[in-house]
Amino acid sequence: MINDDPDRPANCAALGVPPGFDAQDNIGVPMSASGNPNLTPETAETWTLGVIIQPRWIKNMSLTVDYYRIEIDDAISFINPQAILDNCVDATGAPDPAFCNLHMRDPVTHDVTFIERTFVNASALDTKGVDIQFSYAFDVDDVLGDVDPFFAELGGRIATTVVANYVESLRFFAFQSDPTNENIEEGEIGDPEWSFITNTTYDNGPFRLTWRSRYEDQVSRFAQGSSSPEHFFPAYVEAVWYHDFVFTYQLEEFTGHQSEVYVGVNNAFNEELPYALTGNGTSSAYDLLGRTVFVGARAKF
Repeated sequence: MINDDPDRPANCAALGVPPGFDAQDNIGVPMSASGNPNLTPETAETWTLGVIIQPRWIKNMSLTVDYYRIEIDDAISFINPQAILDNCVDATGAPDPAFCNLHMRDPVTHDVTFIERTFVNASALDTKGVDIQFSYAFDVDDVLGDVDPFFAELGGRIATTVVANYVESLRFFAFQSDPTNENIEEGEIGDPEWSFITNTTYDNGPFRLTWRSRYEDQVSRFAQGSSSPEHFFPAYVEAVWYHDFVFTYQLEEFTGHQSEVYVGVNNAFNEELPYALTGNGTSSAYDLLGRTVFVGARAKF
């Protein structure tokens, strides 16, 4: 939309695009993808602060928390087609030639006729956040046997891990000509503020049950700080939590060598692909197929 950015109308006018221009966005545009021999090396400053907690009174438990801040100058970035078009006309003061030279327009209709996807040296990329990892393993009868006799009889061992990330800030400065012009990316599709992966297994002799899950926080479909949410429906993608289960049975007792059979289900609760997403590119974190069931076997001879 021509009014999505305050600099866009003037820059479009400088390129000869008339006021109120409405692009034909339901047609395919030829593209090419290539490297860039004119890139310069990027440089980075990184700060990290971490702590590891392993209580003596809780065996096999570990918690790691790492705070990070990364500042990259001349960040090498592969720019997607929409960002090429947006960055061309969103620079402050004048159209940015670094991006405008990567596409062509029809001189009469002003529609885009070709886009060259390539790597560029952006001004900077800054991010900060927290990485968290938790792990714990225990014998069921040792920890839960006093809670209920059922657990003492059940036996077996449970091991769980959680790997989480919190993105406090993720800012992309695309323009070498205007290094203060920032794109707020935390909380957008592909960059949720919170995400985590869990993996829990229960082992008991030849049996193993595994539960894996993956969480993605709510994200916006519009550009934070520039685009208006009214131009997108829906404006946000709700948080999703996928759950996978696998049951495995070891056959070594019967075959004399390492072998097993397994059956499992991915996306067990059939979370559908959010509306208006394709499951590709920045939305590739979302499940495309829905619930799927699989069976298989492994053997070593």
